[in-house]
Amino acid sequence: MPTALQENKHSAPSVGSGVKRLNHIVPEKLYQQVVELSRETRLDITDIVRLGLGLVMVAIKESQQGNKIIVADSNGVPIKELILPPGL
Repeated sequence: MPTALQENKHSAPSVGSGVKRLNHIVPEKLYQQVVELSRETRLDITDIVRLGLGLVMVAIKESQQGNKIIVADSNGVPIKELILPPGL
């Protein structure tokens, strides 16, 4: 079964010094969400994974420090709180 990285010709850099290939099997629904996000944003799948990992790393760090992760509107008014699973 091909992975998202294998099917999107623009997503996988050539493997060389300092680059590692990451193959991962995901549920069909998740794969379709990533492909749709790639189309909507015009980011390749590698960039989506990189961006997502960066956001998760910040969220986990802040959560571990007891901070809340809040989405605010353009006036700074909180509209959502992102809750991470306990223990992260």
